[in-house]
Amino acid sequence: MKQFVFALILAAASVAHAGGPYVFDYRENGRPARVEVFITDVTEEPLAQTPDLEALEATPVCYKLAAAWKRPVDWAVKGTEFPVAKNTVIGLMTQAMNIWESAAGTRRIFGENDQGILGFRAPESYAQFAHMSNPFLAVTMRHSRQKPNGTYEPTRWTILYSLDHPWATDGRADAYDFLSVAAHETGHVAGLGHPDPSACPDETMYPGIFKGELKKRTLHTGDIAGINALY
Repeated sequence: MKQFVFALILAAASVAHAGGPYVFDYRENGRPARVEVFITDVTEEPLAQTPDLEALEATPVCYKLAAAWKRPVDWAVKGTEFPVAKNTVIGLMTQAMNIWESAAGTRRIFGENDQGILGFRAPESYAQFAHMSNPFLAVTMRHSRQKPNGTYEPTRWTILYSLDHPWATDGRADAYDFLSVAAHETGHVAGLGHPDPSACPDETMYPGIFKGELKKRTLHTGDIAGINALY
């Protein structure tokens, strides 16, 4: 069942555009379940623009919220192809998660990295590099299970990073900065959506990223307000 749902999600994402969440309902072990899919596109570096004073005075709300986690879940990095060394991926994803947790205070949002050492089963939540439809750079999926009161509570997550684009960790201009993208995708895991791109271009949760962009490593005011609204 999980493989079928995973294939369905990728098929739907292949005809979608950046943004989300795209919501799919299904049944898992006989119970209603749901998955939210967030898509991050590659973008060109934005041109300098004259500030819209009227828009600035309006002070837009630069965050969108999904459901918060009731408890942290452990996670793994899976796969066999890594354009960035696997241990580096683990370290930078942990750093990205720490960025969000620091902004939210002392509460733990994410679990621990657990690679399933010594034959023990690895966690169901994981990140992996995979081939995807261009121009997708990353896709995050949050799986939820329906509670008796009809609401949905997140249970596990998946982040897919594209193998079809260049990656870097040193901020060079000809590749996508892994920490910046990891900060954006783990923001989705935490429960943040994409804000209005026309009004909130500086947020880590802005729905696109260009080569050499580093500002998503640091949370902006909307990101900080959003994570504190959730936690």
